[in-house]
Amino acid sequence: MVAALLYKSDWPAARERLAAWWRREAMDRPAIEVTAPRDRPIAGPEPPPKTGRPEEDWLDFEAVLARQEGVFRRTAFLGEAYPGVEVSLGPGVLGALLGARCSFQERTVWYDPCFDGPASAHLAWDDERPLWRWTLKNTALALERGAGRWVVDLPDLIENVDTLAALVGTEALLIALAVSPDEIHRLQRSLLPLWFRAYEPLWECVSAAEGGAGWLCFKAWAPGRMAKLQCDLSAMISPAMFDDLVAPYLVEQAAGIDFCLYHLDGPDAVKHLDTVLSIPGLDVLQWSPGAGQAHGGDPAWDGVYRAALDAGKGIQAYMPIEAVPAFVRRLGRRGVYIETRAPSEAEAERLLRAVAAPKKGGKNP
Repeated sequence: MVAALLYKSDWPAARERLAAWWRREAMDRPAIEVTAPRDRPIAGPEPPPKTGRPEEDWLDFEAVLARQEGVFRRTAFLGEAYPGVEVSLGPGVLGALLGARCSFQERTVWYDPCFDGPASAHLAWDDERPLWRWTLKNTALALERGAGRWVVDLPDLIENVDTLAALVGTEALLIALAVSPDEIHRLQRSLLPLWFRAYEPLWECVSAAEGGAGWLCFKAWAPGRMAKLQCDLSAMISPAMFDDLVAPYLVEQAAGIDFCLYHLDGPDAVKHLDTVLSIPGLDVLQWSPGAGQAHGGDPAWDGVYRAALDAGKGIQAYMPIEAVPAFVRRLGRRGVYIETRAPSEAEAERLLRAVAAPKKGGKNP
């Protein structure tokens, strides 16, 4: 039996609704991840401050967990929001697991290329790589410390040519995509099994404790082998190049998991929408408009969402709380997952009531 969590007492019900969303079942309201400042923060020890030494602050995971729990104590997780911990150094860590050099900054970690270009790149897995040992050790630690308190999500490995860019450099990769596609196919064929080599032991560890897995960036917990796929580099390449050098490997990757979410990033990537939606194993499209664009709930993007829903996919969108009711009126409830933030617990509860289907014989509050 699934137990409640200290920071999410209705976690069993939230899991059921998330599972129904993945199956695109009709529900009384859309799935909504809404957080708010907790009316009464939960008492606990003061977390340690950051040292100001970025590498130490990222790698001292006991301190990372303590600081994260401090956030949980002050946060109310309503709807399908849940307290999640990710054992990772940020998006794209697969590149670092294959040799890309980490450049630690206060708020992020950059990955610098370890090969001169695609022709010199030969990808191989090393179980003894320090970052991999760190990941396994701290995944176990997060599960142990988080039992009954939080959910441990899978790291944002990232895959396909986005990872190749971290390994060989974006400029060198773009040139190779145009002039030496056979090199890209060679690397793609090498990279895909390495993604699964990283994914499998982490999935087994997390699912054994939690009966499923999630991807923290999009709070998309699923009752099975779940992963988020993407190709942000697709904004810089043509549809023909995407269809030849990227899409076949996404199709194969999606076929190897149970629940697949694709992160489509920015207007320049929309040209690949039809190809993305044709991936047989794809369940959900997550749309991120990008910096300087209208927010994810703006009517300007309804065409993207409708295309996904018409293709039998679910959708996930982030938007300000005031945009949510109109978005639900336009796009409906089935297969819809919304991420937002509320200024208070009362406002979050009010939102959940406002987007619920009217009760028979009555109206929404």
